[in-house]
Amino acid sequence: MSKLCRIKCAPVPLTKVQLKHILQKFDGNGDGRLSKQELKNAFYYIGSYFPNWRASRELNRADDNEDGYISEGEMDDLVEYVWQCGYTIT
Repeated sequence: MSKLCRIKCAPVPLTKVQLKHILQKFDGNGDGRLSKQELKNAFYYIGSYFPNWRASRELNRADDNEDGYISEGEMDDLVEYVWQCGYTIT
């Protein structure tokens, strides 16, 4: 009888570069900024339990110019917040 080798999968934290790429991927209309709906979709994709709440909270926090979007200049602040939330790849 042979021994079976079992591989355990452990969650791996997403890097800031990976998070930025994921968030940019959800810019559905390609205008270089994220709407609340695009942000909600991104949070859902990375596994947020409350994507609508996270999107609303982060839009209020990171939208410095208060135009209702996360623009390229505001993206680093968004990435930092999402990274601190500790989302992982499983």
